[in-house]
Amino acid sequence: MMLAPARYLNQVNSMEFLGLIKEHESINRGVKSFKEFNFTISPYKDEILKYLKNGESIAVTMNMVESLYDGDNNIIGGLTYLSDGKWIWTNYLIYYLEKFDIEITDEFVEYVLNKKNMQSEKNFNKQNAIKYLNEKKIVPR
Repeated sequence: MMLAPARYLNQVNSMEFLGLIKEHESINRGVKSFKEFNFTISPYKDEILKYLKNGESIAVTMNMVESLYDGDNNIIGGLTYLSDGKWIWTNYLIYYLEKFDIEITDEFVEYVLNKKNMQSEKNFNKQNAIKYLNEKKIVPR
């Protein structure tokens, strides 16, 4: 059995999830219900959306995601997880931000605004992010 290098473990353990919604996920611990989110317009919405849309796909599932927003009967699509090597988010978060201004944590907004450009993060080890999803039992096997 090969042990993972300390650098790898630190990178995996420092990843954070953004905007996971209990009704769309197979886990419940530490995940907010859709009704617990606020919907307010952020002055940084365009920058945040651009950043989220430029994330690297790390997992695509067959789980169909339907909008939970009252009066919106759209199907968002298959559940996709994206990452920049530090954060992991989903395609439904992008949808809810774009259409309905779902809240984004101040920590993430500050993180994005302080980034010089996404390209420096594009070189992250995609396998680390996928392993993290599996370890947290987010993506069904």
